[in-house]
Amino acid sequence: MDDKDRAITEPGEANDEQLNPALTKKRSLGLSILLIFSLVYNGLILLFVILGLFFPGILQEILQTYYKQFYISKSLSFLIVFIAAIILGGSFYGLVLLWRSKKKGYYYFVVSQAIILNVLVLVLHSYDWINIGIVLTIIVIFGFSIRKMR
Repeated sequence: MDDKDRAITEPGEANDEQLNPALTKKRSLGLSILLIFSLVYNGLILLFVILGLFFPGILQEILQTYYKQFYISKSLSFLIVFIAAIILGGSFYGLVLLWRSKKKGYYYFVVSQAIILNVLVLVLHSYDWINIGIVLTIIVIFGFSIRKMR
């Protein structure tokens, strides 16, 4: 019996490389740390946004405080939070795919983050250069690593 036949001798047995082909390609420690940070950060924001779906009254008061020139109803605040949850969910899904070394995850993450940055700058007129710089740096670092992904 050669190595090829020995790898799949029993129907229920499989080694780690067969179950998860990503194990054969190791990601760098720095990229793993950056992915963990991004997953935790985006996960917490997504959690708070989802909680905002269940408490639209509180969110409506917060939005009304910052945007006094507009009247924001509870239904509009719910709609805003629902759209934000979808966008942040796409970003989080992209990070999960990146963790699994799938190139498609990078595109989910980049598109979601681009939408978030455009809303911050163009709609909310928030020029938070530190957060913008951090997000762009993370996108570039992930971009360099997708060549090794499938």
